[in-house]
Amino acid sequence: MPDLADLPVHPGQHDYRGLFFLHIPKTAGSFVARLFADRLGSDACITFQEREVQHAVSKGGPLSFLGHDFVSAHSPMATLRTAGVPHHYRIFTVLRDPLDRLVSHLNWLDRFNHGIDLHSHAALKRGMKDFVRSLAGLDPDSTADMRRLFTLDSLAKARMLFNIQSAMLFAPRAGDILALTDLDSLTAAQMHKRLSRLAFCATLDQFKQGLAAAGVEIPLDERVNGGKSRHFRRNEALEAAAERYVAQDRKLVQMVARTEPDLSPVLQRLRPGAARPEIRLAAGG
Repeated sequence: MPDLADLPVHPGQHDYRGLFFLHIPKTAGSFVARLFADRLGSDACITFQEREVQHAVSKGGPLSFLGHDFVSAHSPMATLRTAGVPHHYRIFTVLRDPLDRLVSHLNWLDRFNHGIDLHSHAALKRGMKDFVRSLAGLDPDSTADMRRLFTLDSLAKARMLFNIQSAMLFAPRAGDILALTDLDSLTAAQMHKRLSRLAFCATLDQFKQGLAAAGVEIPLDERVNGGKSRHFRRNEALEAAAERYVAQDRKLVQMVARTEPDLSPVLQRLRPGAARPEIRLAAGG
């Protein structure tokens, strides 16, 4: 199978005006989306478009959201490329400390055990429901319980816990958990090459610092995608058990933190006084 970084890209990709946010779960993506909605207006922005992206992959045809200035989805890069998103949008993403992201994700899932958002819970597959149910009986300060949590014994666990940031950016086939075993073998050069297909990739700190330096005001009620419960927290027991689950993500975040990402595709839209860009779609889009 060819490397995703070697697949052809539309020759005019970098000329198109729309921005697509590859929203990795629990990496402050709601803050990013809110920032664009506040600046560009809600009519110009559309979020959580993973079903539309997947439909374009499975059924073909045009993407339903073309023409919006800002679009986001919880869709892996492999899926976005297959759906043709790079033909119409410049794709960017934001990374978060992997353990902080993991704790937030666990608490987000644990909300179902507290009667929150039961409509969404009803839509979960059985394996995910079993995983969510198991969270309720775990003691976050128990070394044995944390070891039991971080034991790869179900597909649901793997999809929720295992190097999600690297998987969404680098896995060759969306949804193929077996492909994740290859992530640990990626070198820094290979990761840089794959990230070069994005408009930029930045850590959350880099993104916020870049906004501040450009005079872009961060929403006052901004929060980093907190979980809906407070059951799990970053402590010694969780860190010891989870470290092997986030090793590739840690390498990725540390690598990106040493770079100076060019945030200009975002800043030219969000900077005070910036004119609203004109959308220009790819030929035939």
